[in-house]
Amino acid sequence: MKLIFDSAISMIREHPLRGFLSLFALFAGSFLMGSAWGIADSIDRLVNAAWGVQGTAMVLANGTLSADGSYERTMPPQFDASAADIVAQAIPGAGPVSPVTNVPFGRIQYNGKQFQIRRMLGVGEGYLETMGLKLVAGQSFSASDIKNHQALIVVSEEVAKGMFGSAEAALGQSFQTVMAGPGMGLNNRTSTSTTGTGAAASGGSARQNAPQGANLRSFQIPSQTFKVVGVFATPDDTSRRRLGLGDALIPYNAASPGGMQIPEGFFWGTVVFTAKNISLESARIALTQAFMAQKGDSVNVAVWQGNPNSPDMKSQNTAQSLESLAALVRALGLVLALVAGVGMYGIMTVEVAGRSRHYGIRRALGSSAPDIVRLVAAQATGIAFLGGASGLALAAVFNGLILKGLSP
Repeated sequence: MKLIFDSAISMIREHPLRGFLSLFALFAGSFLMGSAWGIADSIDRLVNAAWGVQGTAMVLANGTLSADGSYERTMPPQFDASAADIVAQAIPGAGPVSPVTNVPFGRIQYNGKQFQIRRMLGVGEGYLETMGLKLVAGQSFSASDIKNHQALIVVSEEVAKGMFGSAEAALGQSFQTVMAGPGMGLNNRTSTSTTGTGAAASGGSARQNAPQGANLRSFQIPSQTFKVVGVFATPDDTSRRRLGLGDALIPYNAASPGGMQIPEGFFWGTVVFTAKNISLESARIALTQAFMAQKGDSVNVAVWQGNPNSPDMKSQNTAQSLESLAALVRALGLVLALVAGVGMYGIMTVEVAGRSRHYGIRRALGSSAPDIVRLVAAQATGIAFLGGASGLALAAVFNGLILKGLSP
């Protein structure tokens, strides 16, 4: 190590201009590369913050998605519970796969009072982890609870405090659900949105049975009693809109009235999961190929980011553009570093040619050819280390200022 620094300093002393140019070339290249990668990471942070989860929140649905964002579900369903296994095989490292359906309960009733909620969702046991929702009290329902059609519910902290005073006080409490309105059935993509919990008028519903494979959107579900087992932190409004988050979560099959024959594929017609280090287009291609291999060429596969209820093509296209920009900036940083390396090579070539007499004297005094090579290599390594380290250090400071500026 001492030979490396001594050789670099000796070169700078003997030929200040060449030494300075070498240092500057490596300094500029490493600074620009480090800054470019830092900017790209900042862009990734902005995209992740916009979607509200770590990684990309993706929606897989059994239907057709047009370029304008309109979505038409395939009925009868072509998906079933095997969708989770297919996603895991097609997308390495994918987060928990959870079905998600809109449940037509717009109000909840406790001690004779009714409270309006924004949205209730039927989901799988991995939904909280998939969407980045953190439990503040209790626990979520399990796969066993779903299998046994347990009437359990996990509510937001906002709902828990509005109804029971605190998250802890909500645990173990039971309340009834009330239909949001006539004609709103399971997975109906139309939902009532409010600004929060509050008093609301009462509503009713009629119980109906559905034949196997029928379109269930027009069927109503009677009021049911659910027990609170968990409370999750209330998401911010941005995450709520972008990810279609609800105020209350129940097992996806818990809202099925006894006797109603609902095909399993109905619940798995729309699923959510998170994926890292893969673009939306790559995920779409991989999932389409995987489902065609399992279900046949006629299966309809739609993939988008964010909200399972309404594909936001504008936000999705913006996110894709930012991801492409981040990749371009990283590539530009590598190119600049390569240019700096070529410049360093050119300067060192001139240095070696200009010192041929000096190296000849060293050979005459007994230095071997490998000794001369080690000397030149030590000079180049020392210059590269000094220039590269200082450039990367300054880039780290620069990137820190950028992140500080982007912080809310």
